[in-house]
Amino acid sequence: MIQPLASSKINHSQAGQRTKRQMLATGFASPADNFIEDRLNIHDLLVSNATATYFFKVTSASYAPHFQPNDILVIDRSKQPQQNNCLVVVIDHRFSIARMEESNSEQALFFFSDQANINEQEVTIWGVITNLIRPL
Repeated sequence: MIQPLASSKINHSQAGQRTKRQMLATGFASPADNFIEDRLNIHDLLVSNATATYFFKVTSASYAPHFQPNDILVIDRSKQPQQNNCLVVVIDHRFSIARMEESNSEQALFFFSDQANINEQEVTIWGVITNLIRPL
């Protein structure tokens, strides 16, 4: 089972903003001024579309070894699913994880957990998993 994190949406007013160090020029310039860098922002690394990005936490061991409990999934709802993408899908009003595969020149979903009667239930693709954050 996977669940959306409570603060899964990104604060759009802060997404993509960088803080620059402002200095008042007095005296001689520092030789290190050319090496001033912004702080590392995980959103810059993992989020390509802030308005369509969500974070889910894996809460079940049924997706092992690919996904483990406490893994954080970064999901982009704006991306179109492609072959071999891992996806968040909705089955019977519950979130699950699947991978899109091509079988006999048709696209099919491979489910990471044991799902009973999967063929008889409606499956909706909710978003594409773009990144995985795993605690060590």
